[in-house]
Amino acid sequence: MKTLQKKIALVTGSSKGIGAAIARQLAAQGATVIVNYTRSQAEADHVVAEIVAAGGRAHAIKADVSDALDIKALFKAIVHQHGHLDILVNNAGVYATGALADVSEAEFHRQFNLNVLGLIQCTQAAVDVFNPNGGSIVNISSSVTSFTPANSTVYTASKGAVDAITRTLANELGPKNIRVNSVNPGLVLTEGVHDSGFLEDAFRQKIESITPGPYRHPAGHRTGRGFSSFGRCRLDHRRNPGDRWRIALSRLLALVVAGRLRHDPFEGGAEGAFRFVTQGKGNGGH
Repeated sequence: MKTLQKKIALVTGSSKGIGAAIARQLAAQGATVIVNYTRSQAEADHVVAEIVAAGGRAHAIKADVSDALDIKALFKAIVHQHGHLDILVNNAGVYATGALADVSEAEFHRQFNLNVLGLIQCTQAAVDVFNPNGGSIVNISSSVTSFTPANSTVYTASKGAVDAITRTLANELGPKNIRVNSVNPGLVLTEGVHDSGFLEDAFRQKIESITPGPYRHPAGHRTGRGFSSFGRCRLDHRRNPGDRWRIALSRLLALVVAGRLRHDPFEGGAEGAFRFVTQGKGNGGH
């Protein structure tokens, strides 16, 4: 059964990588998806075409969600085309590794302006255009907030802020029937990860050392407590798990959006894979 029929969903930064997988999955569950992109219209159009070819509904809107004016224009376009919004996935983000000595003011603001301020401003705009029954917000954070890897001071700090914001807004917006959650993935092999330095041997070995169990396909399975769990997988480049991790993450997120996963099924023990960090309050309009 499609759980998101007649819902309107915005996924920021969804022209590729994790965001594209999330957009496809939400569309597969019946939502009309706005594929947001900053640079490559061709990549965004490709995601839209894939969704439409699979029988879904989607269109692309260009906006830099680290820019307040672009955010305003983005949500104005959404209201013009759809009248309201039901789901916001704050996926857009930037990251880079570097030693403390190399941290610059410019790099700090580059990451915080998008990962934190842009997330807050998109959330403000979404709350204003959610339908009266409420809505669902999912923030894509990171498992770096659990294992705090070396040489990631700015990025880890920005995602720590996302976790705190998520919990705060879950309390604040719950009475308005707006559910707020975050999903904290581990190392998912995307284009950005390859370019960022996160695949350096020491970082990869750290991920592998804290990820329980042998590598296996991250297909959904039922745990003893009745939650859907998607993959506690070791990183194994020989098996190229990137696409499967993205699929698993997108399926997990679809359950969160639909209100069918309300607690952390991993209990903090799968930092190297995926982690659902907080219970949102409110019914999210469902």
